[in-house]
Amino acid sequence: MKRTASAIWKGSLKDGKGLISTKSGVLSNTQYSFSTRFE
Repeated sequence: MKRTASAIWKGSLKDGKGLISTKSGVLSNTQYSFSTRFE
């Protein structure tokens, strides 16, 4: 099974924000940040 996703990050590591999407559509331009991933 092959999975495909893309992520875009803008800004510095701690202050930036990003969007993540999966080809399946489960995640579609879902926002994430340093704090949502690591804090």
